[in-house]
Amino acid sequence: MVRLWCREIIDEQAVCEEFTFLPALVVVVIGFTLFLLILSSTEENHQNQINSIDNYNKIIFIKYRLLSLDTPLMDNGAINYSYLISGRGLSHLEELRREISRYNLNFSLHLTFNDQGFYIPSKPLESERIAISQPVAVKTNDVEVSAGRLTIILWEDK
Repeated sequence: MVRLWCREIIDEQAVCEEFTFLPALVVVVIGFTLFLLILSSTEENHQNQINSIDNYNKIIFIKYRLLSLDTPLMDNGAINYSYLISGRGLSHLEELRREISRYNLNFSLHLTFNDQGFYIPSKPLESERIAISQPVAVKTNDVEVSAGRLTIILWEDK
C-alpha cells in the first residue's frame, strides 16, 4: 500500500485533489480577459467610425457652403478662379474657416485644372486628415472655362 502525503493529508489511493480547480480557474480568467479585450477594441472601432462619419459630415458642409450657386465663388455653375485667389475670395474662405474653427478644425482647398494644382490658401499640415474631391468647372477668365477637380482637405487643429 502506497501512502502519499499532501499537506498532512494521508491518502490511501495516492491521489491528491487539493488544487484541481486551478486549471479551470486559469481557463476562466483567460477567457474573461479575451472577452474584455474584444469588447474594448469593438468599442474603440465604433467610436472611430462615429468620428469619421462626423468629420465627413463637416467636410460635406464645407463643400456645400463653397459650391452652392448663391455664393460669390460660383459664376454660372463654375468656380470663378480670379475671384477665389483675390482678396475678397480669400476673405470668404477665412470667414468659413473661422466658422469651423470652433470645432478645432481647419481646411484647405486643392484646385486642379489645366494640369496645374493650387493649394488655397495654403498646403495642409502633415497630420491626420480627410478629403473629399469633386469634378468642377473652373472659369479662368471671362471666356475660358476648364474642367478641373476641387479637393477639400480637412484636418484637426491641435
